[in-house]
Amino acid sequence: MKREMAMMGFQMSIVSALAVAIFWAFTTAEAEDAAPREFKPTHESLVRYGVPDWYKDAKFGIYLHWGLNCVPAYHGQYGGAMYKKNDKAQKGKLPVQEYHIKTYGPLNKFGFKDFIPMFKMEKFDPEYYGDLAKKVGAGYWLQLGVHHGGFAMYDSKNFTFNSFRMGPKRDVVAEIFAAMRKRGIHVGISTHIGRHWRYREFSPEYDDWDPKYEALYGHRRGPNDPPRTEDAEKWEDEHRYIIDKYKPDYIFIDGGIVDANRYSDMFIKALYRVTAYYYTRSRAWGKGVVLTWKRKAMKPDEAVRDMENLRDINKDFPGIVPYKWQIHTPLVGWFYTKGCEDRRIDAERYIRLLMEVVSRNGNLLLGITAKSDGTLTKNQIDTLDGIGKWLKVNGEGVYGTVPWKTHGSGVFSQAAGSADRGQRVEKDAVRFTAKGNAVYAFVGTWPADGKVEIKGLTKELFGGNAASVTMLGSPEPLKWKFNGDGLEVTLPSKKPCEAVWTLKVERE
Repeated sequence: MKREMAMMGFQMSIVSALAVAIFWAFTTAEAEDAAPREFKPTHESLVRYGVPDWYKDAKFGIYLHWGLNCVPAYHGQYGGAMYKKNDKAQKGKLPVQEYHIKTYGPLNKFGFKDFIPMFKMEKFDPEYYGDLAKKVGAGYWLQLGVHHGGFAMYDSKNFTFNSFRMGPKRDVVAEIFAAMRKRGIHVGISTHIGRHWRYREFSPEYDDWDPKYEALYGHRRGPNDPPRTEDAEKWEDEHRYIIDKYKPDYIFIDGGIVDANRYSDMFIKALYRVTAYYYTRSRAWGKGVVLTWKRKAMKPDEAVRDMENLRDINKDFPGIVPYKWQIHTPLVGWFYTKGCEDRRIDAERYIRLLMEVVSRNGNLLLGITAKSDGTLTKNQIDTLDGIGKWLKVNGEGVYGTVPWKTHGSGVFSQAAGSADRGQRVEKDAVRFTAKGNAVYAFVGTWPADGKVEIKGLTKELFGGNAASVTMLGSPEPLKWKFNGDGLEVTLPSKKPCEAVWTLKVERE
């Protein structure tokens, strides 16, 4: 009996040991899965990261492009153009340097740095912008960090001429991030310092010749001097600092770093190292992040491709793009200039652009700019209000959707800077998105007879008959039928919004 009991005890200890071993094996595996994976600055490593769902679903972001250029408010690139003798004149205006000297005095006496005490931000309220983003329906907010002029809008490590240490003495990025995060809106920062090394002309006649202002203007050099290794090292160090200090959900990298490629690929290599570091750190934070690149800085799927017009994407893909991408465009210009408040802005134009981009697997980042006091012009506020009202009615067909089998037909958007500029929007044009068992058709024309034909939405392409067809924002039942070319729908008697209407077609 004792022998049998001993044998049972031995067997139980083996089972216990195996159980413990299995437990620790699974625990270790789970711990390894949960541990941050280190990404390397290679194509093979970066493409494994992917695009986070929050960015895929958001579709629409706002970019507050605001900085020291808004003080003179004469030209969007004032901080560089003022140091160029041969800069082109604007329509009906003096060249920037001539205007500057006439208005403020010679450049060795009054330079870009001297606008800093005038940049007061006395009415800047991050809570206002947080409420605005929420009201408009933006899924993410991008804040300008540092532009080509070299003045940073945050507590910068390398750009010591910044809004936190000088002028208003406020960390705009930190304040905006706090306001947005409080409201569940994802936040990003833009950097435009890759082109900083050649942004302006250096001359003994200018204050940028003085080494004590190098932290603002950059290292003085001749017009054709190449960037230094130190420039790329500074670029990389600043981005690592931003990542660790602000933990942004999104980093917007300006395309200027590509300009240095004519001399060396050191900026591009630095970009790959920064991207790998950012992805690795995000795993430790437990959240997905986005980095966007421009021109030919990276390859698709390593990060998100960004561009300023439809022309560039149309060259590669006339319809749905097989990877995630973004277009960014401003409402009145990239920096506030006097007179931009008088420009007429049509909300419908940007709603059409939004759906052009979303139907083709992209996001729209809409740029706004403030006066030096931190307030928006009325025309921008009114346009954003129009977009927000439209999204409240039609957002179901925008947020969280994916491209359908086709993006649509006809010219739907007449976007500035695009290949479609100058073409008339076609009345029968339509764009599609999809979610779950529904296809959403966006139409931009309300026919006088109240009947619309959605060309391309055929029964065959849809995959059978439809269970229902409704219009977002309208309770009225609709009459509809498939024909050989598409879907015929009798629209409701009352329009649920002012422009661009959404039909929801659900499967049986």
